[in-house]
Amino acid sequence: MRDGRPAPRSQADLARGRVATNGSRLLSTDAGGNSKGAFEPQKSSEAYIGGQSPLTPARCALGIAQQPVSVVRFPQVPAGTRFCVRDDLTHDIAVIQVLDKDDGDWTTTVAVTAYRPVSGGG
Repeated sequence: MRDGRPAPRSQADLARGRVATNGSRLLSTDAGGNSKGAFEPQKSSEAYIGGQSPLTPARCALGIAQQPVSVVRFPQVPAGTRFCVRDDLTHDIAVIQVLDKDDGDWTTTVAVTAYRPVSGGG
């Protein structure tokens, strides 16, 4: 950790909204295969890049159905951009707003809002 920020290649637990080494829903940062940086959801998740307008869980689910991505590359999400990640097993959704990022060392500052589906009950 540097200056209160996670070190490159750290993982964030999306459900708890903090840096973690393990958890139910993780998102990590890495080189993205092109040395420009990327957000990498865990294998049981898919993502959708929504742009700068707010993302709702419904818009996220529709975006994932129509334009899913498995890696969100830093050049695709400049500061102010939002993307979402949905867990394929639980259908939990995290909307991530990129506040700042450093393409050189892959550090990021993000705001995360987590949503869980409401199950009907009696």
